[in-house]
Amino acid sequence: MSTRVAAIVLPRLACELVVAEREPSRSPLAVVFSEEEDGDTSAAAEVGAVCERARAAGVRPGMRVAEAMARAADLRFERLSCRALVRALGSVAEVAMEFGVTVSISSHAPPLDTVWVDVTGAAHLFGGEAALLDEIESRVAVLGHRARVAIAGGPNLARSFARFAHFDGVPRVSPPGQDKAAVLRLPLSALPLPEGLGAYFDRLGVRTVADLAKLDRAQLVARLEAFTKAERESMPPPFELLAWLEGEDPRPLVPYAPPEVLVEEVGFDDGVETAPQLVFALRNVVSKLSARLVGRRQATGRIDMEVAYDRAIFRLTPSGAIGAEPTERIFVDLPAPLSHTDDLFRAVKAKIERLELAAPAVRIAIALSRITRAPEIQLDLSRDVSVSPDALPALLSELSAEIGTERVGVLSVVDDHRPERRTRLVGVTAAKAGQAVLPLDHVEPGEPVRLLPEPLVLSARPLSSGETVVIGRDAFVVEKIVFDRRMDCVAWWSNAPCSRDYFRVSLAGASKAEGWVYVDRVTGETSLQGWWE
Repeated sequence: MSTRVAAIVLPRLACELVVAEREPSRSPLAVVFSEEEDGDTSAAAEVGAVCERARAAGVRPGMRVAEAMARAADLRFERLSCRALVRALGSVAEVAMEFGVTVSISSHAPPLDTVWVDVTGAAHLFGGEAALLDEIESRVAVLGHRARVAIAGGPNLARSFARFAHFDGVPRVSPPGQDKAAVLRLPLSALPLPEGLGAYFDRLGVRTVADLAKLDRAQLVARLEAFTKAERESMPPPFELLAWLEGEDPRPLVPYAPPEVLVEEVGFDDGVETAPQLVFALRNVVSKLSARLVGRRQATGRIDMEVAYDRAIFRLTPSGAIGAEPTERIFVDLPAPLSHTDDLFRAVKAKIERLELAAPAVRIAIALSRITRAPEIQLDLSRDVSVSPDALPALLSELSAEIGTERVGVLSVVDDHRPERRTRLVGVTAAKAGQAVLPLDHVEPGEPVRLLPEPLVLSARPLSSGETVVIGRDAFVVEKIVFDRRMDCVAWWSNAPCSRDYFRVSLAGASKAEGWVYVDRVTGETSLQGWWE
């Protein structure tokens, strides 16, 4: 089987990242790349990317800032670090992991705008290679990027077809064994040639790859080697260019290693003052995180959120007056790993809706940790279609965010002599891990099932027949007392051993009831433990 590689080219990536972080503007945009976040935007700096408006005005990548300003007086410059570009490519690579076994990104040599995925033998799972391209484009669109995707027999060929698929005869899908015919339809600018070499061939009338292939190979190699010595970093070796002319591209993909923790954030120029507005803004962030998780076939067991407040206004609040940091950290421990957008958003929404903002929020970041393999649910044709196997984990996660993780779990019976410690709420994760608990039907015969959360003290001494006791707002008369059992030195090794005598007490009042009470043999106090049905 021949190798099939899909290239995901993001020609507007830099501009999309800048517009997403800042207020959109109608003026033409030019992006200046830098190694750090606070790079240079002086007149000597080079333009790294331009929007369509700036391109229409004659501004091109590679120009100096001063030259670009001369082309468009209203040109707006923004700075973007190369690290931000690589992070964005990494997010796209994580989404692409669902479509192939190996994913690689262009993180070392410019332009930083391509993600490759080896889709050999996977196209039939999506209905063919054409349908696979459409599916990849739709998945990348969730991240807010417009992509051009093409498939060929090698990474560089696929990237060239993706960038120039709008040219006549250039296919998005190059059939196996026909890459040479597709390459000859490309313009010469599709090859990674330095500007001087491209101008040289243009003077010779060589404007397409087909024209280049007609030249004598010996003379072509000599000219390529001369330029290679001067342009070592920006130009591939001559033998590699000659191989492309023959439709061969054997360069292997370098696997991309995804981060262990997924992080997405969104900023607000004017600040968000209410929790409902914050929830509305988080939907897009959660969608991006979910797309990355689904692509990795993983799920998360914890959601960490950090809300950054407006520093100036926060200092005027009581919390800011005592020197606290203008941030608030929130977390949600998920009882079951989740990965889909709706499930994650329900948990985030339940937590954020109850948040009282100390000041206008200017930024919120969401991090997904405790990454684990996504649970795989076997298909069952006999299952009712109205029952979703993912509904219960999502509900448990929403309840955990709403009322707390410590209040959501599985009610289990623990092997203990003390009735108040016989039952315990065990977290879903602990129950799945096989914690030593007994099933709910493992209850000793002759014990009441209605136990109070905490024993209620009735008297400082033992009860007697005919005595009146008050329980809550009701008064009862003790009619009958029958001894039930004795506990002697239970948990003697602990700091709180107990010795008790239990009785079944018949009580008469507005209605009759039978209580389960005990007398502490050390203090003599009488307490109500539960009720008999």
